[in-house]
Parts: sequence; structure tokens; C-alpha cells
Amino acid sequence: MPPHLTIEQALALAPDASGAAAARKLAEPRNWDDLGHAGQALWGACRGSAKEPYRVGVDLDGPVFRCSCPSRKFPCKHALGLLLLLAGRPELLPATDPPVWIDEWLAARARAAERREKREQAQESPAETTTTPKAVSSSKSRSAREQKVDTGLIELERWLHDQMRAGLAALQSNTPAAFNALAARMIDAQAPGVARLLRAAAADTASGDGWQHRLLDRLARCICWPGLISSAKCSRPTYAPMSKPRSGLHCARTKCVVQPALWTAGQ
Repeated sequence: MPPHLTIEQALALAPDASGAAAARKLAEPRNWDDLGHAGQALWGACRGSAKEPYRVGVDLDGPVFRCSCPSRKFPCKHALGLLLLLAGRPELLPATDPPVWIDEWLAARARAAERREKREQAQESPAETTTTPKAVSSSKSRSAREQKVDTGLIELERWLHDQMRAGLAALQSNTPAAFNALAARMIDAQAPGVARLLRAAAADTASGDGWQHRLLDRLARCICWPGLISSAKCSRPTYAPMSKPRSGLHCARTKCVVQPALWTAGQ
């Protein structure tokens, strides 16, 4: 079966109300051909106003979107429509081999991630000291961004504590505005990973039976972030590298995989 996704979670990714409404209209089987999934990747050909169907791909490990349409919205209505189709009719996306264009897209993303990781490793290598102007500039830029993230996460921590004191019922009555406002603040703080989690949490409050458990799980992950991002503030700095990628900061993969897990299923 394809990955599980609710309609509320899909709509929480919409850039605006008009995009969500247009995506709902596209989430019909008659608008799609060549649907399928493999792992976290989804794809399909959406019939639109162009002569040729639009090629639509989604990598849920992100999520990241690709579409051949000219829209400047992100994600576009076609990508959202594919997500809504997954949420409402997952049986329409059979497990199959990806088409060539999806393989090439995923391979390009993997190569880009590898290049990024190599750059990070080079920056942290003793051979790459801060003796050159470029190295000094890179170090200052990285420090400035981490300072922005730290400031934003301090605000996130205060907000989360306030919500826990008020209770889940009060939090549900204030969504999605409360979550979206804070998510926008996290974007300003250059922590897009946290912003995505907050928008997903807003969708959890309207996801039906068991929403409290799903929301608490997501908020628990938010609570774990603030104290872990900055090793200067962290009582367990060993775990800081694990939290950086989730917030939107880059961290060498080798630093992430060698650390013990923060939590496991069932805890």
C-alpha cells in the first residue's frame, strides 16, 4: 500500500485557499493517468489545459514536489491533487517501477544531497581552516543562520509550553491560525523543517478519531527540538546533530547516524 496520508494533512500543504480548492477538483480519477508509487515517491500524469498531460511527482520524504506545469505556486494544484488522490483513493496508486523521469529526478536529488554533504564535511575538516576570506565568510554565514534558528526555537519553546498549560481543547479551537502564524515565524527564523511540522500538526486537530494522540506525538517532537539544536544550550549536545536536519539545518550524515536514537517506537 502507498504511504498513509489524510486529506487534512494534504490540504495543510496548500499555499493558499484557491490552490486547495483547485486541487480538490483535480483529485478525481478521470483527471489522471499512469499513477503509481514506489517507496515514498508518487507520480502521475494529470490532464490539464496543455496539449500534453502534466508530469507530477511527489517525494514524501520532505515532502518535495515536481510538476511540468508553469505554475509558480509551491506546491502547485496538480501536486496537491495527487496528494489528495493518495489520501482519498490510495488504491489508485499501485506499487510499480518508477518511470524514467521519476528515477532521474530522485537520482538528481540524491546527487545534490551527496554534494551538499561533501561540502559540509570539507568545511568541518581541519584542512579547511578559517584562514581564507571564503572560509571566514562561510563560517559567519552559518553562525548567523544558526543564531536565527536558535532565536526562533526559543519562541517555539515558550509557545509550546503555553499550549500545554492551556490544554488540547483550547489548542484545537484556535487552529489552524495559531499553528500557521507560528509556522510563518519559523520560516523567518530559517527553520523550514519545524514550519512543516507545525502545519502538519494543524491538520492533526481535524484528522478524526485519535487526533489527540497524533497531535501530542507531533508536539512532542517539537518540544524536543529547542533544547537540542544548539549545543551551547543543550544538556545533551551529543544529540544536537540529529535535530539539525529536522529543523532545516544541514548536518553531515555521518554525524546523524552514529548517535543513539532520542526515542523509539513504543516509548
